[in-house]
Amino acid sequence: MSLIEKIEATGLIKRNDKIVIGVSGGPDSVCLFDVLAKLRDKLNLKLFVVHINHSIRKEADIEQEYVKDLCKKYNVQFFYKKLDVKKIAESEKKSLEEVARNIRYNEFYKVKDSVNANKIAVAHNANDNIETMLMNLTRGAGLVGLCGIPRENGDIIRPLLDVTRDEILKYIESNELKVFFDKTNYESDYTRNKIRNIIIPEFLKINPSFIETSTRCLNVLEGQKNILLEVIEEKYKEVRVDKGVLNKTKFLKMSYEIQLEVLRKAIDEYNGNLVDISFSNLCNAISIISSAQSGKSVEIFPDLMIEISYDLLKFCREKKDEQEFCYEINLNGETYIPELNKKITSKIVSVDKVPSKYEDKNKCFFDIEKTGRKVYVRNKREGDFIALSGMQGKKTLKKFFSDLKIGVDERNKVPIVATDAEVVWIVGYRTSKKFLKDKATKEVIILEYGENI
Repeated sequence: MSLIEKIEATGLIKRNDKIVIGVSGGPDSVCLFDVLAKLRDKLNLKLFVVHINHSIRKEADIEQEYVKDLCKKYNVQFFYKKLDVKKIAESEKKSLEEVARNIRYNEFYKVKDSVNANKIAVAHNANDNIETMLMNLTRGAGLVGLCGIPRENGDIIRPLLDVTRDEILKYIESNELKVFFDKTNYESDYTRNKIRNIIIPEFLKINPSFIETSTRCLNVLEGQKNILLEVIEEKYKEVRVDKGVLNKTKFLKMSYEIQLEVLRKAIDEYNGNLVDISFSNLCNAISIISSAQSGKSVEIFPDLMIEISYDLLKFCREKKDEQEFCYEINLNGETYIPELNKKITSKIVSVDKVPSKYEDKNKCFFDIEKTGRKVYVRNKREGDFIALSGMQGKKTLKKFFSDLKIGVDERNKVPIVATDAEVVWIVGYRTSKKFLKDKATKEVIILEYGENI
């Protein structure tokens, strides 16, 4: 079977497909482009090429022009983007590989939408897949991670995934295709390159057919993974409350193996990818979740955490220091709260202008003589308390929030109306009985909390 027949037999390329192809100018992507171009008439394909110039190597501009000329030769529409990826990575404080990957796929999807294509073809091959599997193995991985790169993932297809690097190079040579080789691939500074240049050659000494046999093994694992994923999908639905929010009790009732995969799926949905998530990250998170009390935060990896809030597990970015705010309320006017992007509107009126109470939980009124004319809106403070109707004495806000099971992360977002001395209104919840109108009340201050329009 020829390489073209092998790719056609994958079933990834369908008649009348409109395919965006990522072409760097290297042997893998040029091979893929050439094969799809030769299948174009037979399957009535429409092809579009995207090239990303990362501005990292001195050959980058030459490669860009080559891919452009190649597109002219094949009569294929050419799209390109030139960026200083190294500078972007430094400014975003991310790895060069992650930034380059994000830029590539963002551009692929942008072009796909603009030309109304239905697929994006990328040139990962069998060797890439084995390298990924071994990388995941070094980080610790379950069945899903050991399957390596998916053959098809949404709009993304990888027609070369069963094709070895040797097969690609033989195709390039026999078809006399010009390609560019990235010299950095031969430098063993990165984990993938170490696996490619040092580890895999040792396996090949033991078994010269290591890539082919490992590929067959991965194909079997892929089938088993699909069965597992159906189970995981159902289990995930059971514990998912919202994007980035899981039910803690239901999660902890699951078997450890299912917990690992459900947590992985939750991270993928919230984070958009599983980059840098290791097996040990997941294990440590489950260990802490199992024993931690409400209010505890679990770091998955830098810039991603899980906050345990009573019976909820909430994903969040790196926890920042809570910012205190306090604004004097503008009487007979509006007071903007930038930290919440909300406002409080106030009005002083005669007591006979208000009903006995408002049904809207975000609207209240108080005796202006009791509150005084200096009233503030702020977030909670240590030692805050409130005098509630129907109870003797006072209740601390800490106890109030705890009784309502309001998470620690949410408490600082609840606006508090207060005098210099004590709390008047926990906005949206309860009012202090000390500031309510009585028979002697003449004027009240009406406060309404709402969107900043």
